[in-house]
Amino acid sequence: MPSEVGARVWYEFVCERLADELGGRYPTVDSEPAVGDYRAGLGEAQAAHQGFVEAMHRDDQGAAQIAWQELRDIADRWRSHPDFPGPDLLRVREGGVDGD
Repeated sequence: MPSEVGARVWYEFVCERLADELGGRYPTVDSEPAVGDYRAGLGEAQAAHQGFVEAMHRDDQGAAQIAWQELRDIADRWRSHPDFPGPDLLRVREGGVDGD
């Protein structure tokens, strides 16, 4: 299970990719669908991240795991992106990487 810092990195990765997609589709003659897609994707990512944070604060590991998987599933669309968070991120803690 990642820390809140690790989940934040994944959330920010998703937000950046959504913004990239919006930038590629906007402005056009009919930008409304692009903006709608961006808002929907951002809402999903925000809900997953917030669900993770709230579950961690409640010490509800089951709910945190579900929210964590939702966030990772959203990010998986961009698995081939060079900035895709790697497996070492699972070990991220407030003070660095475990063992540092």
